[in-house]
Parts: sequence; C-alpha cells; structure tokens
Amino acid sequence: MTTPTTYLMLLWGDPDALLDPRAAYAAHERFEADCAAQGHEVLLAKELADAATARTLTVGGRPTDGPYAETTEQLGGLYRIRTADPEGLLRLAAPLVTHDGGTLELRPEVLHDDGAAEGPTASGDAPLHLVLLRGDPAGAFDLDAVFAAHDAFVTACEQQGHRVVGGEELGPHTAARLVRMTPAGQPVLCDGPYTETTEQLGGYYLVRTHDPDALLRLAAPLVEAEGRGTVEVRGMVHDGAPVAG
Repeated sequence: MTTPTTYLMLLWGDPDALLDPRAAYAAHERFEADCAAQGHEVLLAKELADAATARTLTVGGRPTDGPYAETTEQLGGLYRIRTADPEGLLRLAAPLVTHDGGTLELRPEVLHDDGAAEGPTASGDAPLHLVLLRGDPAGAFDLDAVFAAHDAFVTACEQQGHRVVGGEELGPHTAARLVRMTPAGQPVLCDGPYTETTEQLGGYYLVRTHDPDALLRLAAPLVEAEGRGTVEVRGMVHDGAPVAG
C-alpha cells in the first residue's frame, strides 16, 4: 500500500478572467466533498487576497507593494492535501481549472522533523498570511546557513508576536504535476514545472500577524541566505477555515 504524501496544490489563474464566481465556488465545494469520499485528506484550503495587495522583497532590495511578477496568471489560492494517489487527486481537481481558468500545480512537500507543519490549530484574531519563498533551485548556497536562517526566522516570529502555524519546503519544481487548459478549453494532466523561470517557489510559511510589513522584513534573511530570490507575503480572502497539520 502506498504511503500517503502531503502535497501543496497551487491554483494559478487570471483574476480578471473569472466570469462566474458562483460556479467556481461550487466546483471547489464539490472537489472537497469528492476528496473526502475518495480518501484524499484536505488539510488546508485558502483563497488568497488579490495579487495587487502582495508585499514583496528581493535580495538587496527594499520592500515593495504589488505582485511578485506582472503576469496574467497569479497565484489565487491553495490546498494542502495528504494523499496516496496524486494522479487521482489531479483528476478530481480538473474541474477547478475548467471553472477558474489558468493552471493547477501539485507539488510534494519535503517534510522535516521539526514539527513546523504539524502544530496545533491556530488561535487568536490575527489575520493569516502566506509567506512565499522563491529562489533559484540550481543556485549554490550553504545549506547549513539556510537552515540556520529558517530557525532564526521562526524564533524571531515567536519573540515579536508573529505566530507561525505551518510551513514546509516543497519538492523540486521539475517533479510538479500540472493540470492545464488546452486551446479547446479542456483540462489535461501533464508533468513539469508550472513555468520555466530561474526563480521557482521553494517553500512557504503560514503566519498569523497584525503587521505583515514587519513579517516581510523578518523573512528577508531566508532568501538572502541563498544569495538570490524573492519573498512575498499575501493575505487571505476568508480566514474562517481551520489550519490543520
């Protein structure tokens, strides 16, 4: 029997191209119900705030407002799902692309024995934010220095009132599974990275905070440790669902 693996499912699309939000939300409700019926455990489901509200910081730069990149497709939401059948999961998720447009990317998490993603359900009224870490997976860097930077980030968050409720490193972008739309408007499953760019999404944190700008500054060393990269902080549209490990 195949051991279940935890995946991050990233929903990329053009926010201006969504013609029927009600149908899209209905598709997500059916997807979650189908996951429960077929043994795919949904651990987290979040819609992100508009990419224009993002805060970003690059190595050697200053914090700026706006999306990570000026592209048509932006990250609009995510699921965190534990499953032993990623191909079956993608087939269930295909209608999400049909209704939302864009591309769906499934990436395995690289679980570490630090408990970062297995903590208790978050409490308190601080809004939940997603910290996205992008960098060059082929770049040369000191792995010990990178791990030390992450340890220091979590400690600093605890000391300064930013509550880390989850986070993991993602598997290689080359191992991603995708659902894309064909020119005829049909979803198709394929392998490979979401986009061929130097910077790829390498990991994430979920953090509750009232001060996302301060959080962004604390996260800067995470990309500086690798010598290049970008960190992006995004809020959530709805924050009523639980965050489970």
